[in-house]
Amino acid sequence: MHYRSDDKDRSVLSDGWYEYFGFRIPPEDIRCDGCLESGKLIDENCPVRPCVLKRGLETCGDCEEYPCEKVSSRFVDREEIERGEKIPEEDYQRFIRPYENKRRLRKT
Repeated sequence: MHYRSDDKDRSVLSDGWYEYFGFRIPPEDIRCDGCLESGKLIDENCPVRPCVLKRGLETCGDCEEYPCEKVSSRFVDREEIERGEKIPEEDYQRFIRPYENKRRLRKT
């Protein structure tokens, strides 16, 4: 399930991130143009984007140093978040799965 960029959806996302990751971003600030675009970042201190741009890569998974400390600090893992308490599937799909980048970025 993907969220559109309307206020209601960003509010739900803000609440979910707070519940599962322990930080809150105001809904109006939830927008990131990603690693390959210059523009808005959710986290102005993101260590990944400058590295990807500097190296001219499509993704971190294309880097010979992958996984480095910078990108590893951003990995999300369902099992680590659950810590013995099962996350409802709908919440997993909304708040966790989109950020489980380790598997998605791994070179095949």
